Amino acid sequence: MDFFGLQKPGASAMTARRKILIVGLAGAAVLAVAAGSLAWKNLRPTKALAGQAPAGTATRPIELISAELYVTVPRDLVDMVRFTGTTQPIE
Repeated sequence: MDFFGLQKPGASAMTARRKILIVGLAGAAVLAVAAGSLAWKNLRPTKALAGQAPAGTATRPIELISAELYVTVPRDLVDMVRFTGTTQPIE
């Protein structure tokens, strides 16, 4: 079968099995994209209604034991980086 005259001379036509495989893969890709877009749409938070106040979330304190606490102290920068040569970007 010649598709718009693009088939090379001596090349065999695409078999029916290969055509079915390509159409099946294309259909599966379309279904996967559609399912992914539906899942993405359902995972997004819905907008609050105009007249309603946002629902408050209860704040819960974080309880830590002494082994989980670590005190840090700020330190000065001790290393100096020296640039030599050009600092222009290389194309």
